[in-house]
Amino acid sequence: MANKYSLKWNSHHDDTFHTLQSLKDREMFVDVTLSCNGQLLKAHKIVLCASSSYFERILFRDGGGHPVVHFYGVEPGILQMLLSFMYSGQVEVPSADLEKLINLADNLEVKGLKAEKSKAGKPDVPAALDGSFDAGKHKLASSAFENPNIPQKVPRLNSALGAVASSSSSGGLGNASPKFE
Repeated sequence: MANKYSLKWNSHHDDTFHTLQSLKDREMFVDVTLSCNGQLLKAHKIVLCASSSYFERILFRDGGGHPVVHFYGVEPGILQMLLSFMYSGQVEVPSADLEKLINLADNLEVKGLKAEKSKAGKPDVPAALDGSFDAGKHKLASSAFENPNIPQKVPRLNSALGAVASSSSSGGLGNASPKFE
């Protein structure tokens, strides 16, 4: 009988996510763009899908290419903080932005920040927060993010904030058309 050896890379998870963060920072191998108030944030589908069941659903539905996810009524800084959390598992948030970040994370079903409903029907504090967050004030804010100025031919999503569009092969965003099935 042949001996077997177990090889282990002790810092595998940390090294992998540091590399993904570095690739994002250098915009290498990014394959999805988040559009928010004219600001474009590039990311990796694999990180978004691993962190959010919402992104997993909409990016699976898109089918391929380099989709653009448009966010209406979301502050770019809040989305950037959420992306940082998704890539590193932690983020520093000013107290004035905490509720906005948690609401966005809840709408996008971000693991570790999504408030779970307790048996009493009240949202529990997300796992990533300490005792400083008042769960009684936490509400889903999807209606607060709806924008009446969005053209009616772009469908609004009930449970989230984005609409997916595929960019043209030339990389321009101007020719993007919403893609819903």
